[in-house]
Amino acid sequence: MRRTMVAARYFLEILNPPHRHVAANFKGSPRGDAPVVDYFFNGNPSDQALMRTQKSAYAVTRDIIAYSYEDTDRLEQDVTRWASNWQDSLEAAARVHPISFAHGAENTMFDVAAIEAFVTKHAASHLHKVSGEGQLAVFQNPAILVRSLLSLATRTKLYPALFLKAVFFLT
Repeated sequence: MRRTMVAARYFLEILNPPHRHVAANFKGSPRGDAPVVDYFFNGNPSDQALMRTQKSAYAVTRDIIAYSYEDTDRLEQDVTRWASNWQDSLEAAARVHPISFAHGAENTMFDVAAIEAFVTKHAASHLHKVSGEGQLAVFQNPAILVRSLLSLATRTKLYPALFLKAVFFLT
């Protein structure tokens, strides 16, 4: 997957043919989805194990990928956005707002060390790192997202009563 990100960052025009080919295979065969799901978590043992042991995690991932392949032009734009350097945008946001991250410690797609460095540099920012989980940490442990948002609301005094009602409704 990282190879796709490099291509998106530097050579966007080469993404189109392979994405269209993979989308056709994904849609055209019931067995076409498995290699794509496997590729998505290549190099991430915790998420690969999850895909093999929990049907619900596989189904969520497959549905996300299926949605992505409905419009390969949109997919290419999304991949380009994910692969871009977010540092300037995050720096600008951190000057105005605290930022809270919920991230799997074993996520090989987006390196947790970069987030740790950002949080160290920006005292108002916070990282909720989920040990033993990868890219699917929020799906595996939705409470971590709620805790992250609650922490952000508490630290910033962002309407805590209203926020707590929303969290209660979601849980």
